[in-house]
Amino acid sequence: MRHKFLKKFDIESYFIGDWDNIVDYGFVSQSDLSYYYKEAKSYYSKRGKGFGERHYTKLVTAVKELHPNKYEAIIQHISSLYKENVFILQRGDIETYLGMKSKGLEETIDFCRNFFDAWLQNTDLQEHRAEFEAIIGQIFKKSNTLVEIIPNNIQTRHTDSNSTSQEPSSQ
Repeated sequence: MRHKFLKKFDIESYFIGDWDNIVDYGFVSQSDLSYYYKEAKSYYSKRGKGFGERHYTKLVTAVKELHPNKYEAIIQHISSLYKENVFILQRGDIETYLGMKSKGLEETIDFCRNFFDAWLQNTDLQEHRAEFEAIIGQIFKKSNTLVEIIPNNIQTRHTDSNSTSQEPSSQ
């Protein structure tokens, strides 16, 4: 994968992905994934619920409820990749984590400009934010870098030294 290529050149990298990547990292085969999708569709249609939920949220929920051992194996596999700087979101796709209706660059820009503050306050997404925070915390911990955001000023400090470099804020 990408991080293995960069590692050859001693370039530290991190990857944050979502359930779009579970086949790429060998969690399930493509045929297994297709099977789970069909099951999720049937599961939700029989219960008459989940129509407002995103595709991957339905998939994760169906696997968790219908195949708890497989779900636990996927979560364990996700956790095992953390030490390789690969972070797969455990609850579905990134759009679900952000509360976005669709994916794409324009939608992401719109989210950042108009909905980020509301996202921070949305109690329904508290677990999603906590997972993001844990992932970002691990990345900063591994890179020995702390970022302190002070109004109109961003300070970056490497934890292995006492030097601090200041960069102007992009606000």
